[in-house]
Amino acid sequence: MAPFCVERGILLDLVIDDQDHTAQRMRDGSVQGAVTTQAEPVQGCRSTRLGRMRYLAVCSPQFFQRYFAQGVGRESLRRAPCVEFNPKDQLQKRFVRRITRAQVDAPLHWIPHVAGFLRCCVSGLGWGMCPERMIAPHLARGELVELTPGRALDVELYWQSWRLSIGWLDDFGTMLRHRAADYLDQGRGA
Repeated sequence: MAPFCVERGILLDLVIDDQDHTAQRMRDGSVQGAVTTQAEPVQGCRSTRLGRMRYLAVCSPQFFQRYFAQGVGRESLRRAPCVEFNPKDQLQKRFVRRITRAQVDAPLHWIPHVAGFLRCCVSGLGWGMCPERMIAPHLARGELVELTPGRALDVELYWQSWRLSIGWLDDFGTMLRHRAADYLDQGRGA
């Protein structure tokens, strides 16, 4: 975004929220555009698919040995501390339901900071769902391991913005779609 904003002299007012809740920001008019998991356009808006972000359930090798040496299941997930971004973050709960077919209440750390969230996983404080591209170097160095290799969660992301044509906003959406192609999988999720 930096080159776009610098070139046009645009100032950002970036609002951070869970991707499952950002469409509400469009509904209440508090933002002019949002990255969201909602494909259906909010009334008065248009929606464009950006791509799929793959999340992996990861933790440090030491954490894995402490909590998951006997396997990843209901009881081990009930005991193992989990890292969540904030109370709206449902990725870890979705992963647990997929693995156990049950709701499991685990001890939670709330870490509403992307880098801090990752540090908590790397340092052994808990396990969490992290974007595959972001953690690839940590996996390669052995600082993180997957709880269940091959069992990712794919999240489809969309750009929603006002349907009313606003030059800079239209251009921003175009730039965002192009940049998303560099970071998100363009195939359809599983």
